[in-house]
Amino acid sequence: MKTREEWADRLMVPLYEKGYIETIWNTKSLKHQREGWRLKDGSWSPWFFNMRPIGSTSILFFDICCAMADLVKEHDLDMYIGIDMAGILPLGGVAVASAIRNAKPLSTGYTRPLSKKVRTPMEAFHLLQKMDGDVAGYGQKDYVEAIMFDGMNIGIFDDMSTGLGSKIIARLIVLWEAKRRGLNVICNQIFYFLNRGAKNIQTGLDFAKEKEQGLSPEALDVHYVLEFDE
Repeated sequence: MKTREEWADRLMVPLYEKGYIETIWNTKSLKHQREGWRLKDGSWSPWFFNMRPIGSTSILFFDICCAMADLVKEHDLDMYIGIDMAGILPLGGVAVASAIRNAKPLSTGYTRPLSKKVRTPMEAFHLLQKMDGDVAGYGQKDYVEAIMFDGMNIGIFDDMSTGLGSKIIARLIVLWEAKRRGLNVICNQIFYFLNRGAKNIQTGLDFAKEKEQGLSPEALDVHYVLEFDE
């Protein structure tokens, strides 16, 4: 088992060389060379991280999955739920790596997109109040594809985070789906690979002070492998 610092030393350069970490200096896009990137929260950045096609680079993908397996090893959770779509691919790899590397198989699932695009947790909360759980009108599709049980302790899993908005939305979906099934679950742990939000750990802890009770306030523990210092 490697430390977070050891994994950072091993992975940062390959991520840059393979183009998963793009900057205004190494991007092939003329537009981004000139303009940089505008992030989901509206802020500007001279670099961008995209792990969605990481499965195309098999050795690097394996190392990332091993790094995440080491990250989750110390946390005794019943299940990890990947956020669609970026969290689904690495979570599958982490489940396998965890079983092989740490002799600790993981139970996993994933969220499906809501019926309407939302930007904030409150938008998600209001939308969920109007939904009945029918995803597509055919087949058997749920907004959380997982077999959950009463009393489960569930972690949210993703590739990266600038802010915690998408993680809190995924948590809301898990809690909503569990309630729809008549279950009570715990969902207060967040895991992802790369952190680019310096305040994310404190933001998670401060969520316990959230005044909007519809968001189910609790202290959220945030865990990650790599961190960029802006």
